Amino acid sequence: MPIDGIDVQIQSLISGANLDTQKKIGEEDEADHARKVAEKKIAEKKETLKSSNFNREVFQKQSNLEGRMRQIIGGAAGQDAADALKDWQNNGQLQSKLTEAQKNMFREAMAQNPKKGAETARAMTDVSKQPGFDKAIKTSQQMGTVQEGLIKNPNAEKQISQLLQNRFMKAPKSDAQAKNSFLRFGLQQTQKGNLDAVKKAGDMLGTMSKTNVGKTAQRAGINMAQRTGDPKSMQNVDKFLQNPDVSKMPAFARTKSTELLAKADGKEEVKEGFEQLASDNKFKAQTAQNKGRFFATIGTGRPSEFRAITDKALVALQDPSFPKRAGQVGKFLNKMSNEVQKGGANAVDPEKLIKSSKKSDLPTPPKLESTSELDDEEAARARSRNRSKVMQFFTKLQRTYEDGEKKLNSAKYLEDVNALQNLREAGEIDVSMLSSEEQAYVTERQQALNDKLSNVRNLQRQRSRELRTKRMPPAKRRARAAARRAIGRQPKYFNPNVGKQSGTQAFTRKAVNAGQPQSFTQPIRNIGGGGSIDQQVANAVSQLGEGPITPQIAGQVAATIAQQVAQQVAAQITEQLLFRGSPAPLTQAQPMAKEMSTSDTQQGKVDGWGIPRTFERDLGGVRNTAVRPKGEIDSEPTYDDLANEVYRGRTIVKDQTSIRGADELFITKWKELSKAEMALLKNLGWTQLEWDTKDSPAAKWPIAMGRPFANLNPTQRESVRKLGFSPHDWDGRVQAFTTGKNA
Repeated sequence: MPIDGIDVQIQSLISGANLDTQKKIGEEDEADHARKVAEKKIAEKKETLKSSNFNREVFQKQSNLEGRMRQIIGGAAGQDAADALKDWQNNGQLQSKLTEAQKNMFREAMAQNPKKGAETARAMTDVSKQPGFDKAIKTSQQMGTVQEGLIKNPNAEKQISQLLQNRFMKAPKSDAQAKNSFLRFGLQQTQKGNLDAVKKAGDMLGTMSKTNVGKTAQRAGINMAQRTGDPKSMQNVDKFLQNPDVSKMPAFARTKSTELLAKADGKEEVKEGFEQLASDNKFKAQTAQNKGRFFATIGTGRPSEFRAITDKALVALQDPSFPKRAGQVGKFLNKMSNEVQKGGANAVDPEKLIKSSKKSDLPTPPKLESTSELDDEEAARARSRNRSKVMQFFTKLQRTYEDGEKKLNSAKYLEDVNALQNLREAGEIDVSMLSSEEQAYVTERQQALNDKLSNVRNLQRQRSRELRTKRMPPAKRRARAAARRAIGRQPKYFNPNVGKQSGTQAFTRKAVNAGQPQSFTQPIRNIGGGGSIDQQVANAVSQLGEGPITPQIAGQVAATIAQQVAQQVAAQITEQLLFRGSPAPLTQAQPMAKEMSTSDTQQGKVDGWGIPRTFERDLGGVRNTAVRPKGEIDSEPTYDDLANEVYRGRTIVKDQTSIRGADELFITKWKELSKAEMALLKNLGWTQLEWDTKDSPAAKWPIAMGRPFANLNPTQRESVRKLGFSPHDWDGRVQAFTTGKNA
């Protein structure tokens, strides 16, 4: 029966119920919006009141503090306190190095205990008059540390004066953060009576400043002193820097080695290993960059493995086959660093790494076949193969030189020229297996290629002189490094604003059931049951009972009718699809193939009569074995299977009502999202930075937001459902903003 055959009265009830439902939804949306606006105003009012109360308290506290200072200056706490406070306020060296918060800290201490505050003020005045005070104290953090120590103990004036006279505190290249940490360490150890540790730490840091060690090593050294407090460790670092071989190393290598030794708590074995490495003759012959990279490679491991990794590096240096070119040494260090990061010191095989680092892009000389003890026919074939190998080798070598020449002519920066340092002569070919004519050909080709290589090297030196002042910009260097990454790596983000429609517009546009969760986990059951539509409507109306028909009753009728109509329509469509997609009847060729596959199977290289034959298809034989069709297990899941799959992973969201619709969700900041909404968005690749800048011109969206529903993983598909998108709706929105450049 067609759907139009439903009674007119039932149709009017359905339409009336739909209108009432839409009005009710609109009223609920307006009420909900008004409630949220009121809640926002209340929250802003509370925040304003809280801020005003805080400002009032701060102002009142500041006023009371200033009044107390005026009383002390007026002599309320005695003339001694008044004079000390005046001297502190009039001291320009102190006032210029203290922040307003630090000044208030002293004033509060003075107001609480004027007598102790007066002693602190006099001590600070005396410290500021020490020679070299301006060189030792240069930042407000350092001055604040001195003031804090004197507020706690005014009698620490002598110890602070001694700390300020340290060579490290006055050195112009001392790191400000390390100086502040040294002041704190000195005050703490002085209170404990550990003066030896303070002296050793000062000597160590003084040697660092004298040998021009970088700030990373200085910070690592004072951190070691604070962490261990062992004078022996500090003495080892000090002695290491005084080693002649270490002092001759470049600044980067010296800084990196000192930093690693400090991270290893100044252990004696690590110190000895670094000194052996610095004194090795092959290490001294390396470039300044590679010397630093040796220690940087050691630093990729754990501090407990520093000595073991150093021993591996020493073994590699002592190997006779250790590479001599700087580029090959750099390749060796890169490979060694990767091995250390993967499996530690035990995973490093120096011999294997040396072999892999010496591999070149140049072709290797071929190994020719011997023609002795071969008959004439086989010898002719061997000579033919040898000639082919030799010609291929020379052709590849010539192309390598020509490619290098082209790159040199098109070079724009000095780095482009330096990248071609591996052009060299190829290995010699063993020509003992060749005839005299072939040997003459090899000699002629080698001479021609040597001349070509000489011309390329001359061009390289010329281009190096021309481009010696043109260095590659850092941005271009990073772009080239990104282009050399592994091919096939999927990007994490994409720009959603280059298509016809932006991503936010596509995901917040009004659509049917947009923002409403769709269930695809319950398959249709009892298809085709229930009789005709007239009978189903009559049964539904008979269950309503007597009395007036209200909108609620009409809604129940509409829901019942819609369910029955959907089931009947689905049954008809399913029946047509099954009939149209049924397999064709078997032809006569299929049973014949089955019979041939059972009777004429291959039984070896001899047929049924004992005659040697071949059954291989490539050699002219006929394959009689029938191809097995793909079974149900081999078939990939269809789109309907993915849409109707049952999610069996971890529970993502327990309360579905806590998830807002897409229109409201996409205008909400990350901090205002609920935990459930954050979890769903994180599953799709969102972070706070990308979410809060998703509408900017340079926005970066996670790659999952541009993938069809079938290409998402099960967790992402479940997150899409929880966010209120059906598979069809999701694909429509993705297609809306991935057309054009985003495709």
